Amino acid sequence: QFFISYCYFAQNACAFLSTINRFTAICLPLQSPKLWSTWKWPIIIVVHLISFAIPLATRWPAVVSYLYDADLNKYIQKRASTTSVLIAMISYGSVVLFICAVANGFALYRLLKFKAVTRTSKRVSKMM
Repeated sequence: QFFISYCYFAQNACAFLSTINRFTAICLPLQSPKLWSTWKWPIIIVVHLISFAIPLATRWPAVVSYLYDADLNKYIQKRASTTSVLIAMISYGSVVLFICAVANGFALYRLLKFKAVTRTSKRVSKMM
């Protein structure tokens, strides 16, 4: 159960890192190589440590018990409350979604602006 929760947070962390990488490549093209060559591993480690700490704090220890139901002739899994896990997942996912949406929106705006400027400069150079 812990691993499944961690995979959710790690998947969001990877999407966040990918978005930030693309954002810096588009919006900060001159600073991007130096930024990622210097800060790549610290950023990756911090983001994944956060992704590991949240399920660790909300899921550990995972209290699961199995009760035998004689009427059904099978074991039934009984878990502790998962409210804290759900709150953490929704909070973390919402923050990552918001940051990624804003970064992708701004990067798309910059790409469209660059395309318009490039198209205009090609027309001007053909006229001369």
